[in-house]
Amino acid sequence: MFGNDESKNTDNDGDDSYEDSLSREEIERERTELMLRDLDSDDYFYNSIGEIKDHVEEDETRKTSKSSISGQEKESATNILSKGDNHGWESDLFNRTEKTTGTDELIYSVETVAKLSEEEIKSLIDPETSREEKTKVDFEQKFGMACYSSDYKKFLRLDFRYYVKGNEDKVLKILEGTKSICSDAVSSELLEQIMLPRSLVCIGKRAFNCRAIKDIILPASLQYIGDSAFCFCEKLNKITIPPNVSYIGVSAFSNTGLKKIVNYSPDFRIKNDCLYDEKQQRLIRYFGSETEFEVPFGVTEITGAFSGCDSLEKIILPRSLKSFGLFTFMNCSNLKEIIIQRGLIEIGPAAFRGCRNLEKIVIPNGVKIIGDDCFEYCEKLRYVVMPDTIEHIDGDIFRLHYSIGKCISLKYIFIPQGTKEMFRCYFPENLLVEGSPEDFFNSNNN
Repeated sequence: MFGNDESKNTDNDGDDSYEDSLSREEIERERTELMLRDLDSDDYFYNSIGEIKDHVEEDETRKTSKSSISGQEKESATNILSKGDNHGWESDLFNRTEKTTGTDELIYSVETVAKLSEEEIKSLIDPETSREEKTKVDFEQKFGMACYSSDYKKFLRLDFRYYVKGNEDKVLKILEGTKSICSDAVSSELLEQIMLPRSLVCIGKRAFNCRAIKDIILPASLQYIGDSAFCFCEKLNKITIPPNVSYIGVSAFSNTGLKKIVNYSPDFRIKNDCLYDEKQQRLIRYFGSETEFEVPFGVTEITGAFSGCDSLEKIILPRSLKSFGLFTFMNCSNLKEIIIQRGLIEIGPAAFRGCRNLEKIVIPNGVKIIGDDCFEYCEKLRYVVMPDTIEHIDGDIFRLHYSIGKCISLKYIFIPQGTKEMFRCYFPENLLVEGSPEDFFNSNNN
């Protein structure tokens, strides 16, 4: 690629300047082609980044001494290089300083960030929006196995062929200048660390499905964390919420190993090992280690907050609670008792999935909706009490018609008198018992 430059110098016989200097457009085009070529080979993925760096640095040194490129042109070329080789991580990437107290908590500098509208956020995290605006420029650009939009503002996905070769490749570095991680972008069983750029604004739905991830630092520029963004990052045990984050989606941290959350955003609160919204009406994540926990009165919504909390054995929910959503108590493997007060309206999908020690549950009057696979893998669940206010049950909540995830111990579904006809469309008739559990067990004992 750079052979053309050497040929121009052969006629100069020691002259330290180009007679015909390259235009800025030519510099940009040549360097971009070198850095972003996609050779469809594993060797390229592992070796080309270092080769590109060495090649470009060598050429940059040579051209600096011999060319007459203007300062503006040099700056433009440097910007392209920094985009391509993804260096600068050793610098103050996340605009932070370490505390002098010896702790590893982060202090984010206060920055004024223009808040994006819902439409702007949607356009950033949804790659389909850009497909409609596709031009002659390729929609996707690849750097190694990472796929970006043509303007490099969106990280689209990690190529499915990605695998780990050596410990250094367990780290994914996302290019500086990227503004969003699109929905369903990264799914890897092997990645242990993801390095995010200072420019990042949005993280989309289910962005990271990385069971082995141990370390991720959210930059100060971040504003939006989508639904289930870090769901199933089982080894992620600490996270810091930057000051500009104004939205955290449903089940954003469900099924993680979080033991510590540090918050710098005024839109959220931490109290008694719980992350809440500003008004403390939505419980986002519980990260304590108690065996018994009572959700405080005033909470109206729980979104995936207790999933993966294997220390909990008993949970008491308040009368103020209106709904708990997707994965709320999922994989609470030691949960034996849950007390649900009247006031609840909706139980989300897979809410109790994997609660293997839960033996009984009483669903109070007022509940209208129960989500799909609600009690999947509740292997010891023996009986359930249903109210007469049920309006919709989504699918087979006990997995009775499946061989996998079935509630194999379920014996009784207690329903109010005169409602058998209504519940017959949801459950096998041989499991339905009209009346209360107390009356039933007392009559059988006698």
